[in-house]
Amino acid sequence: MRVARARAGSYFRGMPEARARLFAPSLASAFTGLVLAGLLGCQSTSTGATPTEPEPVPRAAHSALAADTADLAASRRVAADAAPLTLPEIFADQEWVARSPRGAFIGVDGRSVLFERERPGSDVADRVLLDPRTMDARVLGDDEYVPLHGAGWRREPVRADGAARRALCLHERDLFLWDGAAVVQLTRGAGVEQFLWADGASAVHYRSDGAWWRLALVGGAAFEVARVAAGAEPDADDARAPEGFRAQSQERLIEVVREGERREREQREATRARRAADPTRPAPALHVGAGRRPGAQSLAPSGAALAVVVEAERSDEPPRDQMPVWLTLDGDVSVRRVRPHVGEPSRAAQALVLFDLATRTRTEVSFAGLTEVSVDRLADLREAPLPEEPRALRVRLGEWSHDGRHLALQCFSTDDKDRWILVLDAHTGELDEVHHLHDPAWIGGFNEFGWVPGRSTLWYLSEASGWSQLEVCDVGGEPRALTRGAFEVDDVVATADGRAFVFRANVHDHGVHEVWSVPTNGGAPVQRTHFGGRVESFEVAPDASFLLCSVSRVLEPVELYAQPMNGGAAQRLTHTIEPAFAARPWAEPHFVRVPGRSGSGVPARLYLPRADRGDGAALRPAVLFVHGAGYLQNAHRGFSGYSREFMFHSFLVEQGFVVLDMDYRASAGYGRDWRTAIHRHMGGPELEDLVDGARWLAEEHRVDPARIGLYGGSYGGFLTLMALFQEPDAFACGAALRPVTDWSHYNDGYTANILHTPELDPQAYLRSSPIEYAEGLADPLLVCHGLVDDNVLAKDTIRLAQRLIELGKEDFEIMLYPAEAHAFRWPSSWLDEYRRIWALFEEHLGG
Repeated sequence: MRVARARAGSYFRGMPEARARLFAPSLASAFTGLVLAGLLGCQSTSTGATPTEPEPVPRAAHSALAADTADLAASRRVAADAAPLTLPEIFADQEWVARSPRGAFIGVDGRSVLFERERPGSDVADRVLLDPRTMDARVLGDDEYVPLHGAGWRREPVRADGAARRALCLHERDLFLWDGAAVVQLTRGAGVEQFLWADGASAVHYRSDGAWWRLALVGGAAFEVARVAAGAEPDADDARAPEGFRAQSQERLIEVVREGERREREQREATRARRAADPTRPAPALHVGAGRRPGAQSLAPSGAALAVVVEAERSDEPPRDQMPVWLTLDGDVSVRRVRPHVGEPSRAAQALVLFDLATRTRTEVSFAGLTEVSVDRLADLREAPLPEEPRALRVRLGEWSHDGRHLALQCFSTDDKDRWILVLDAHTGELDEVHHLHDPAWIGGFNEFGWVPGRSTLWYLSEASGWSQLEVCDVGGEPRALTRGAFEVDDVVATADGRAFVFRANVHDHGVHEVWSVPTNGGAPVQRTHFGGRVESFEVAPDASFLLCSVSRVLEPVELYAQPMNGGAAQRLTHTIEPAFAARPWAEPHFVRVPGRSGSGVPARLYLPRADRGDGAALRPAVLFVHGAGYLQNAHRGFSGYSREFMFHSFLVEQGFVVLDMDYRASAGYGRDWRTAIHRHMGGPELEDLVDGARWLAEEHRVDPARIGLYGGSYGGFLTLMALFQEPDAFACGAALRPVTDWSHYNDGYTANILHTPELDPQAYLRSSPIEYAEGLADPLLVCHGLVDDNVLAKDTIRLAQRLIELGKEDFEIMLYPAEAHAFRWPSSWLDEYRRIWALFEEHLGG
């Protein structure tokens, strides 16, 4: 497709004012070669993807970044004289803050960037096409598409010497081919589910409608390679032997029945023989075995072998909770079936079979020899020991090696205690155990793995050291650690020529996430970005010459930057922060570690009033914000995912409050021990951290210990309840938003990792559920919940309300929002909720 380009000058003159601001700031510097003079064109002649070690660049020398933030800094200098913040302003539609770029991609040609940006007052997103070399940009029309870009596109390039020659891509479940100049649509309406290159990139394999197909790119038709079916192979002669006395008598006594069956069998056999001999027909389906059904599949690039995950067939689904939907178009109440409770979904064992497509033989892959696979990790919780046999496993398929012989896969024990990284030899059907990880709490989410391009070397992440680190292992070799230290590695990408890894890590400060690289053969990791905030995500250009980074800072929402891999300064590509937001007096947090029982100090954001009001020695009120999700980091140096709450904290600071936002134990970003501190006891270590935070505020920041409140949503709402029910002397009031009140009513995927199941470990649920401690409520409580919340169902709050009523509690208030789910959508609901929160704090804490 030919894409017309508009020069930047005419483009901006023709844009609406709000849209022109997207790129307007600092355009002059962008066009005078500010940073990326030849970002894509001035590349090293070396084909190696391991970038040259840059000269150390002082932070102050990043003139581009200083220029990027100059306008915002000037706005903040004026902000102190601005009118006070108001709740209607804060909780208006958040487009007034920034309509930040999202879903950003680098084109496989390495010459363009495409991202999405919401239209004002709409959920519809425009697609913006940008050339970083010239800053030419335009919004694509609805009738245009740009292959190999944007949300919904998945790509599989064929690379040579570190550059993409051709690429397959999937868009709207159809295949496209980019040949370096033009795009050809290969399928239309095929419903493609998986795809890969075949036969040295002369053909494509793809999965559609449950079958695998092969499509030759030159002069070939698509034909079916394999189809997998549930159950056992049908009998060779389709014999249907009569069962039971009456049936057997029927065949023995009645000739027409006997002769009719013979003729039908003869016809079936003839049809089968003709079908098998007909070269135009696909082969019969491959069956996974009696009583089993197929799951995930992976076809070798050669098309010679097919790996299939299988599990037992089930005739029924687990029971699901039901949720009334009160506001509907027709005015009637509807009922939606939502998720099962913890312990209700089946954790059925999975197995792996390998089909040889030439011989149509099936090999059962055995996991019996895996390290400690027969150890019962939950024996201490069981009334009777289990038989000594391999535990049930779940199987996750990875990629095939470049030569198509080895398949990488992971196995996880269904008790969440072990992970094995394995390599399957397609020629022999044998497994090689590359890595075994055991965690007595539960295996975390650092499970990325893959092959180094062009090599029989597997890379993976491991928390074995207590921190997520990058390791590699050659097939048949020994693992080697490429990174070491008390920091976390994630989002790993191997460069196209297999010489380097690029990844995200919080090396120098757990709240600062930058992009690093390390040679695949080992060596010192090199820091590639120096934003000083948080790289939310990144992409590596096809030739590894630059990075496309989504970056945020404490007072600045996400913007796009292009960072040369050779160490040059980064160029800011977008300017989407609204001037109205930049001009407001936001309170910039101090980053602190709160001492206490955690041992190492709890990372936190501390918001302090700009000046004392009246007597400088007067004690001040304080609020603790408790973030949600449990495993989430909020005390980082980027823009908070809780944008409204961040602004509300600035409002509280204006009213004379101190605000503390803690990454209590179980938060993300601080290693395995911090992550698993809540095993079998949610609301234990985290509550200690909150109480320690309240005491520290009183001791170090002139906070009145009798005027400390707290609030939070979801997991933060759960901890707010635990704090008011168990530590009434530490807190004067609290607001629990969409809180979990009883973990036995929450979902399986999250809860069973931490607390096991209620039947196996009832004590873990009793000590972790706020409803069990409701009798301890002695201070004012506000609970807010959306009625169409299908994550934490509103029944959690309704059950708690009834419990408080039966206990005779008086000082609590429940507010239900008929139109809201777990994450509120409508500004009117946000405003109503936070007016109530502010009224609670104003009345019981004072300003």
